[in-house]
Amino acid sequence: MTKKEVMDFLGVSDRTVEKYTAKGLLAVRYEPGKTRPVAIYEEEEVAKLKEKMASVGETNKTSQQKVEKAKNEVNVEISNDEYLSTEPNKALILAATKPITAGFEQMVVTIGKLTQTVESIRTNRPPVVPVESKVVVTLAEAASLLSMSKQLLVLGIKQGKLKAAKQGRGWKIRRKDLDLYAESLW
Repeated sequence: MTKKEVMDFLGVSDRTVEKYTAKGLLAVRYEPGKTRPVAIYEEEEVAKLKEKMASVGETNKTSQQKVEKAKNEVNVEISNDEYLSTEPNKALILAATKPITAGFEQMVVTIGKLTQTVESIRTNRPPVVPVESKVVVTLAEAASLLSMSKQLLVLGIKQGKLKAAKQGRGWKIRRKDLDLYAESLW
């Protein structure tokens, strides 16, 4: 079978046939054509794949039936548009969570925190920590905490009144040392 015949037989696009081939679900051999090689697929292999796709389709129908059953058990009204636009598992979750109202604000806060954590992991950036909670601060953060200029803090560092460590082109100051320096100023 040619790629076009396989596409028609399975009812999928050429890109999907290529994905099946890349995954090893279909084996391909190439025969010379008029201008370029032509992909040829074995009929038995394509038929087996179609049977496999049909059995997966039956599984999806079964999961949709489970969603309907859960929807009826929970007695929740879900609009058809809302239901049809979701995958079966999402619809099941939607049906199960509709009646929950207690603690909604806490759930929103928790989801927000989880979203921030996942986003920081996904982007490889550390999570945002408030300056007040940091153990070590930069010179700019120290200046904003004490409402002082950076130059005044650098002067304190050079005079030995404020302990700090040079890191690259900037300074790192322990919060404990910054608090001691602030107390010595007043």
